[in-house]
Amino acid sequence: MLGICKGEVRLKIGGLQGKIFHLKAGDAIIIPAGVGHFSVGNATDYLVAGGYPDGNNWDMIYNEPEKYEAAKQHIRLLPIPALHPVSGELFTSFPC
Repeated sequence: MLGICKGEVRLKIGGLQGKIFHLKAGDAIIIPAGVGHFSVGNATDYLVAGGYPDGNNWDMIYNEPEKYEAAKQHIRLLPIPALHPVSGELFTSFPC
């Protein structure tokens, strides 16, 4: 999950061919494991806070195609978080 704490940012989600979203302070976005995302443009006057469920840590892979298949296998093994990252409510079923 990413939360925009201050300012505004244009965030491309879905890797190089992804879609650009305009986010501002107060917005939160949940990005599934394995989905590429990065800011676009030259803005530097924003603050973003990110978090990973259940004590997990980030595991970024940049331009390392030899690691791609292993990463996909690892992503498939990640459990659905017990709590919704924004509301804190228990997931009783997967929303999608």
